[in-house]
Amino acid sequence: PKYGYANARTKAMKSKLLGESQVNELLSVKSIEEVTELLEESPYREDLVELSTKYGGVELVNKAVDQNFIRTMQKIARFLPHSNGSHLFNLILEEWTMQNLKAIIASKATGIPLNESSLVILNEEQRHICTAAKDETMDLKKMVKKLAVMNYSFSPVFRKIDTAYFKGKDIGDFRAIYKELDDYYYSKLTVAAENETNYAVKMLLGAKVDSINTMAVVRLKLAEISDAEISENIVKASTRQKREAIKLIQIGGVGQVVQEIVKRYKLDATIVEQFNSTNSLVKLEVELQKKLVQRALRTSKVSVLSFAVILAFIYLKQQEISFIKAIAYSTQAGIREEVKALVFAVK
Repeated sequence: PKYGYANARTKAMKSKLLGESQVNELLSVKSIEEVTELLEESPYREDLVELSTKYGGVELVNKAVDQNFIRTMQKIARFLPHSNGSHLFNLILEEWTMQNLKAIIASKATGIPLNESSLVILNEEQRHICTAAKDETMDLKKMVKKLAVMNYSFSPVFRKIDTAYFKGKDIGDFRAIYKELDDYYYSKLTVAAENETNYAVKMLLGAKVDSINTMAVVRLKLAEISDAEISENIVKASTRQKREAIKLIQIGGVGQVVQEIVKRYKLDATIVEQFNSTNSLVKLEVELQKKLVQRALRTSKVSVLSFAVILAFIYLKQQEISFIKAIAYSTQAGIREEVKALVFAVK
């Protein structure tokens, strides 16, 4: 019963996600101004109007949808029961802590000024972390050392990074740090899934990690990376998930892996034909995204009085925002046709 009110509020928010006709309209317009006008007729209106005095074009859309997401997550935090669901909610939000840190790491490693628009700060802890990490008086090495001694759950990861990647003067490829952060976060997500007693929550958490590992394997196969190196780059998840990822790696070439993924996830067989003719993984990735969205939709409809409804909504909202950004950027760049195959309504 403690989830009754939270689920009702979440389902009300889910009803405001963009429908298929709205998504198709966004894909049909020819300018970023038209994209903005259409979004002003949606639940994103308040954010667009508020930010329109400071920003314009793609930046306005980007800022507005992020602000909408932030407000939505803060709203959920207010009505979420203080229980295990609250712990899981904070764990889900930690994904954005990792994404923010990656953006800051890339800026410090490359010397390219940080685009503040790339940071999505959902709570005060994330604000504090970003402020500490962004400090312009620190280079990447100093930032890693500072985060290593701070009292955060991820601090041991930065102690490992400090030891593994910062011996001597050469910091190596900074993307190796991304791997450590991904391993930390998604392994933590896997542990949460293994310890979860609610079946729907367990399945949703596990499905996300499965999807990440599946696409990592097939992308690295396409790039002709060795099987040993691919094994090092999958998320060290549960025994089952790791076993399934290793099976996929050992199947053979990228074509055989694509066939196995199509079979494993019961996807459209034309994906194999499309890959064989184009050597592109776009259709495969889109269909895997759809599978995750469909699972979230089913969960939001049939799983009641649990955190599963909230988790499903967060996945759907996250996907919708990603699609809106893709539409905005592709419209401004004049490549709308290319993005049409990647975008779909999430409800």
